[in-house]
Amino acid sequence: MARCPKLSGILLKRRLFYMAAIPRKPDDDVLRESLFEPSSFKLKQFSGKHKRGRPRVCWANEVFKHAVAVAGSQDSLRVSWQDTAAAQAAWQMAVQQHCESF
Repeated sequence: MARCPKLSGILLKRRLFYMAAIPRKPDDDVLRESLFEPSSFKLKQFSGKHKRGRPRVCWANEVFKHAVAVAGSQDSLRVSWQDTAAAQAAWQMAVQQHCESF
């Protein structure tokens, strides 16, 4: 019987690759502006009135938590998300290893 990768691992890998591509975009990109602070890898904090009950799950926050788990810390995540070929290759290998455990 062939061993197939789990769907949850495949989806997590795709989300992590996509999340890493967003900060590399220019500061005036709409998607980057909506998720990250300008010229930063810090997630944008949404302000305003919150409804009662449990807070809604935010896609960016959840994927960012996984990204920090892959990198080990926010500082090493910042290095991994740099726009260099070596950093991108290292990030892909780290994500591959992390997602195999899912």
